[in-house]
Amino acid sequence: MIYVERATHEDLPAIWERTDTPTLRAKLFRAVEQRACLIARDSHAIIGYLLREPCFFDYPIITLVEIHRDHDYNGVAHVLLQYALQTNPSDRLFATVTHHNQPHRLLLESMGFSPSGQVHHIHPTDVHLIYVKFIK
Repeated sequence: MIYVERATHEDLPAIWERTDTPTLRAKLFRAVEQRACLIARDSHAIIGYLLREPCFFDYPIITLVEIHRDHDYNGVAHVLLQYALQTNPSDRLFATVTHHNQPHRLLLESMGFSPSGQVHHIHPTDVHLIYVKFIK
């Protein structure tokens, strides 16, 4: 069984085990401070996390979904996204994904997210796609 909850400061060391860049660690710390980091647990450990930041033109946006490689394609990302949708404080939820990340794009589309736009020049070799799902 997969459990989803907001990350706390006590969860950061386990999340950081899979993170080797100070920039991402700082981003995760800020997300926990802002109550914007959701974690997925199995009975033993944290197996994934999602960042839902409240700052995309005054709407929430999912900026990162990371699943432990031993749990890829086991439905963890789906459970995290479903929880993010159920607890979303707005009538819509945006999500960003790079163009080359086809599995994540397909997951978003299968959950009812629709393409909403593109952002160039964030990454030198990839385009960020913006998706949206209207909830209420």
